[in-house]
Amino acid sequence: MTIVKPSCLLACEILWDCVEGQAPLHGGATLNVAYHLNKLGCRTIPVSSVGNDELGRESLRIIKEEWQCDPSEIAMLDNVGTGIVDVKIDANGDANYFIHTPAAWDYISFRTGATRLACDAFVFGSVALRSAFNQHSFDDFLTKFHGLKCFDVNLREGQNDIHIVCQFLKKADFIKLNEDEMDKIATFHGIKSQDKEEQLLSLIKITGEKTLCLTCGDKPPLLYWKGKIYKGQSIPVKVKNTIGAGDAFFASMIHALISSDFKPDISLYRASTLGSWVATKDGAQPEYDAFIIEKLGIHKEM
Repeated sequence: MTIVKPSCLLACEILWDCVEGQAPLHGGATLNVAYHLNKLGCRTIPVSSVGNDELGRESLRIIKEEWQCDPSEIAMLDNVGTGIVDVKIDANGDANYFIHTPAAWDYISFRTGATRLACDAFVFGSVALRSAFNQHSFDDFLTKFHGLKCFDVNLREGQNDIHIVCQFLKKADFIKLNEDEMDKIATFHGIKSQDKEEQLLSLIKITGEKTLCLTCGDKPPLLYWKGKIYKGQSIPVKVKNTIGAGDAFFASMIHALISSDFKPDISLYRASTLGSWVATKDGAQPEYDAFIIEKLGIHKEM
């Protein structure tokens, strides 16, 4: 029997994380999501732009040869370079980012082929909305796409206009954000409560019915789904750094939502397991080892 893989189209910020004392790491929030969706068994189609430079060519090689994904929806631009981010890790293992601008991923176009792909989900993030080009491009594509629209809220200092981000919240079906981002959006909308569950319910009244997921660091995540709030579990680990942990969590939740039998509690646990595991690794795109493959039951699904 032929098993049809769920499929995801992702508007990716393709960039390289330059961490002090380390070789550049292939990254970008939605590109990390694409990596994990691919590992989880989704047909993954990244849409983006890279520069006609060494880092851009290496990105295309990794996506094609190592990920075994089709890079045909990724444009190579001559007039702007591949994205670079300077990353500093603090004493708690948390990452702080300085994103260079402009970058090739500020110019993401959806070619004719992308608009015709009947994918189960489309994934985009707030980081890419810093450019007016992407705001128009994403808005136009979202009006044409009929699958699950997944929005990753990543508010970066000096990179996002919260007015724009809140406009795109209403265009999505599934939204992931963390506590700090929830507080900023709540403040923008005049939500007074500091209680996270009350904030989620208040935001739903503003955006309309959505699936909302709130990550809470080392505390259990919260999920609003079909009128009910579910509380996940925290997975204690020894953290190396948090780069990509939220992206892995988001990918696992998307994979669950587009699968045939979504179970909120199980899906939250699996997502927390994957996100916590990534936090024990050096980079956002670690090779899956026997532990995480067995823990997630990937070998049974693929």
